[in-house]
Amino acid sequence: MSRKFSVKISKEDLASRIVDLIEQHEEYDPEDLEGCRSDYKNDILFMRDNQSLASFIPILTDQIVNDLNKVEFSTENLEITSRRAYCGAKIISGFQKLGNGLTYLGITAGGDWELPIFFIIYYDGLKLRAYIPKNGNTWNHRTKSAFGNGEDCDEERDSMSQFNLPYQDVRINVNCDDIIGDMKSRIIYSGN
Repeated sequence: MSRKFSVKISKEDLASRIVDLIEQHEEYDPEDLEGCRSDYKNDILFMRDNQSLASFIPILTDQIVNDLNKVEFSTENLEITSRRAYCGAKIISGFQKLGNGLTYLGITAGGDWELPIFFIIYYDGLKLRAYIPKNGNTWNHRTKSAFGNGEDCDEERDSMSQFNLPYQDVRINVNCDDIIGDMKSRIIYSGN
């Protein structure tokens, strides 16, 4: 089933909406976001003490939590800037805009014991949502968890079954073209 977005917004507008939610969070400290609204490209959600405010993203709204709970993974290591993204996802991470007008914040995340996955935060016209692409993303479709997360997981078998690649090859690379195709086919513009 596809999702819809009804408003095409700028990267700056999406960043502002995310910052607005963070500012409403009970653990928010005003000094954490000092000056970040002016330049989304330069670590917009990065605190001065080098602790990423991106850790707030999974707990900001019930909708985002629900969207992210479809795959089990840790947010221990979370990167929101394209220059620091994990697993070859640099060209799709950070603030991006697709040809269909969807603006998103691409994020890579995973625990030290996990292969990081890629997900996005976007605005659907009413609220912020999260989406974890299936195609091209390096999470285990059988267990619905990050590779390395499941005790009952046979990474080698599952990576061969899912990607026709040995696990060590899956570890180093997401398929950005497939992820973009997945997002374009699943999140459809419904505006005028």
